[in-house]
Amino acid sequence: MSIGTAVAGGVLQLVSGNTQEAMLLDSDGAVTMPNQPAFLVDKNADQTLTSGSEIQVTWQDEVFDVGGNFASNTFTAPVDGKYFLQGQARFDSFDTASSYYRISIVTSIREKHEILDPHFTSDLSYITMSVSGIFDMDAGDTAVVKIRQNSGTASHIEDSNAYTNFCGHLLG
Repeated sequence: MSIGTAVAGGVLQLVSGNTQEAMLLDSDGAVTMPNQPAFLVDKNADQTLTSGSEIQVTWQDEVFDVGGNFASNTFTAPVDGKYFLQGQARFDSFDTASSYYRISIVTSIREKHEILDPHFTSDLSYITMSVSGIFDMDAGDTAVVKIRQNSGTASHIEDSNAYTNFCGHLLG
């Protein structure tokens, strides 16, 4: 692969081969990299939690997937690097009898958790939890979102894409 440059009107453009733009630095200093790995997926179907166990969240709608690295509810890192990942879920019929709820991003080598003790004065109609972090991933490492409801009456993950989604991008 060859890398070429073009400068016009205060804009620096790096291209690979003859046509594919790899990076653009405009006259204001803004940098865009249209092939930088990034994804956003949403839910469009409710998913029931199993009280006392952990489930992997399923994703039905792919909003975008730059590089085609998201499949089968799993992001696979295409290159070594630092990745920002964020997952969030809205729970309906949130049971205060559960000892805790936990949302996690689980990668091949590291996990990040957010936990909530649901001992409110009464059951909640809904609540949203999220988790995010920066993960050092090697090419081929994977990342998924998992949720655990430790006890109580089973809740479910709501299907609204505005509340339940998973996204990420390569920082560098």
